[in-house]
Amino acid sequence: MVSTITASLLLAASIGQTQEAVARFDQLQLVTHVASERYLLDQPIKLYVGVRNPTKLPYKEAVELYPNTGQFAVELSRDGGDWLPYKFWMMASGNGPGTDFPGIEAGQCVMMQYEMRREDARTEGVLDRPGRWRIRTTFQEPKAAPKLESRQVGFTIEEPKGKDALAHAALKDRYNLLGMYAHDAWGNEVTGPFPGHLAEHPDSGYAPEVALSLANSLCNYALSNGDRKLAEEADKWLVKFESEWAGSQQVPQAMFLRAKIAHERGSSGNQREAARAAAILKQIEEKHPMFAATDPLLKLRKEMEKK
Repeated sequence: MVSTITASLLLAASIGQTQEAVARFDQLQLVTHVASERYLLDQPIKLYVGVRNPTKLPYKEAVELYPNTGQFAVELSRDGGDWLPYKFWMMASGNGPGTDFPGIEAGQCVMMQYEMRREDARTEGVLDRPGRWRIRTTFQEPKAAPKLESRQVGFTIEEPKGKDALAHAALKDRYNLLGMYAHDAWGNEVTGPFPGHLAEHPDSGYAPEVALSLANSLCNYALSNGDRKLAEEADKWLVKFESEWAGSQQVPQAMFLRAKIAHERGSSGNQREAARAAAILKQIEEKHPMFAATDPLLKLRKEMEKK
């Protein structure tokens, strides 16, 4: 007859051997998407890269979407030519070098958003001329051999002509291939020459990037310095942006900035602004689901849920 102590030990051992059912890395899917089909030369290419868990089980390992580490890689090809690596300089737009996701729930997709520019590529021949370009991405788990590969996605880079050529030349002269926008959040930088450029080239294809760059600088400066008046100005600018450039790839970012401003106001007890922030996030989730799955928006959502 088995003693009570022996039976308890056998039960404990059997429980210890029981493992939670989880998804495997090779069951995940790598998702790649570009925000637009057509770009003008030197416009930033907005790239979404995500990992989807299509199974009914959770994936418990951390997912590290860090470029330049050998785990996550982006390559581009022009007009069917050789594949060239895109080595990120500013690795993850707005999020430092990348993001760790602690895991992926069943049916969930986690995303990162990157902006790719010619001068940031650090590889000669990448995004440097008009043509039909294709992107492929790969992601490898550090502890195992399986490698995920996304389907290839394409876009066209066009030579700027007419008013776009004039706007492109003006930006190149002032800011070196559109890369150096007014990201420095200092009082003498938040305006810069951009209002003048918008006044001179309001209908160019480059106008949305210039306008959002200005709004982004206004927003960041206002929030980091507690400047309510400037925050109101940034909010009005963003509303105008969404109206004038409704089809731009930058609209989700503009909506996100408005949500940040409203959330900041709501955090100080303004219930109307808190409700407005929640409403804007809901609109993003409905209209721009890929952006809604990115790390900045998920973090803002968590902050709002704590209140």
